[in-house]
Amino acid sequence: MINMKKAGIVCDLAWTRCDNLKQYYHFVKNLYGGVRLVTDCKDLDGLDILFVGDDHHPQHTDTIALPGFIEKCNADKIEVVIFTAERIFDSFFDLNIGKFKRVKRFDNLHLYTIDVDDCELLGTKLYRSLFSKHYKDFAKVDVDNKIDEIVFIGSADPKMHGGCYKKRADEIVALQKLMPVTVLPSTIKSWKAYIDTLAKYRFVFYPTPNGNFLSFRFYETLLVKSIPVCHVEENTLKHYNIEAKYDDCIFYKDVAEIPEKIKNCTLQHSYNELWAEDWMRKELKKEGLL
Repeated sequence: MINMKKAGIVCDLAWTRCDNLKQYYHFVKNLYGGVRLVTDCKDLDGLDILFVGDDHHPQHTDTIALPGFIEKCNADKIEVVIFTAERIFDSFFDLNIGKFKRVKRFDNLHLYTIDVDDCELLGTKLYRSLFSKHYKDFAKVDVDNKIDEIVFIGSADPKMHGGCYKKRADEIVALQKLMPVTVLPSTIKSWKAYIDTLAKYRFVFYPTPNGNFLSFRFYETLLVKSIPVCHVEENTLKHYNIEAKYDDCIFYKDVAEIPEKIKNCTLQHSYNELWAEDWMRKELKKEGLL
């Protein structure tokens, strides 16, 4: 049964760096039987619900900052669902608090935050950066012939972006002293090529992100049925309670734990699936939005 609520979304479908952002569009479209792309104030006319996929993405930030945009949402009593995919407080990026203060101006705000410390501080619901079922068969996966190595794909330069990758770089170096690690630079031209490369490896290293959360990298790894080797804090899995039960994921607090955990892993690939439509359907129903 198609939901009769009229949904819109702020989502940069033209961003060519990767397809991650498009997954917001696809899962909302699947849940509501259609969705209107919102790029300015006039696109808000007649909407019941507005979704904003990652309010920290520049195009999304610019859209909700348009003159009169928030005021029109409030005047039209539009329910606004925002997914914040970065740490807000004690973040490496000082501008994140300013962006949070802007979205708090929406009267009918349903805020989902990815960082578990933000969730505890604000009392917000957790945002899982899950993929839409649109991507279910997106990757080329040969589960029987994965390379029996641990790989990291991305930037490991501690000086990039003002040093925001320093913890990541330090953990990669520390792990390389303990065991072989394949490090591939983030020069792969398309997200599809990146995903297909990720799919070749049995283990995918996911060092400390800029916050306390499981990001797209974790769910990308499950998408290609590889085994994520993922850093967590003391309270991370308390909030990511579904993922905490997965026996096809390796979680660590200290890099020194990794070699033994990989040695004891008998699985050749991951198998658990968690889709945005399934999880968000439950969440939105709880809030009367679906």
